[in-house]
Amino acid sequence: MVLSEPALASLPREADQERAALLQRIVRQQNDVMAQLAALGAVETARIQQVLNALAVRLPADAIPRVKEIPGVRDVRGVHHRYRDDL
Repeated sequence: MVLSEPALASLPREADQERAALLQRIVRQQNDVMAQLAALGAVETARIQQVLNALAVRLPADAIPRVKEIPGVRDVRGVHHRYRDDL
C-alpha cells in the first residue's frame, strides 16, 4: 500500500537535513499505519522508502476496505505471484 508522505527520492541527494527529516516522518507514518494493520491481522513483508513510501503486507482480503480508511493510506494494491500458489 502507498502512503501519503513523499518518498526520499522526492528530495535532492545533497539535501541531507531535509532528507533526514523526511525519513523520520516516513518511518513514523509507516510505524503508525503498521500498528493499525497488525490489529487487522496483517503481517509486514517489506517497507519501501526510497522511490515510494509504501508497506508490503499480507492481510485477510476482508480487511482491505478497512485498510483503505486508515489515515495516510493513499492506495491499496494487490500483488499476485505467477509461480506461487501458497499465498
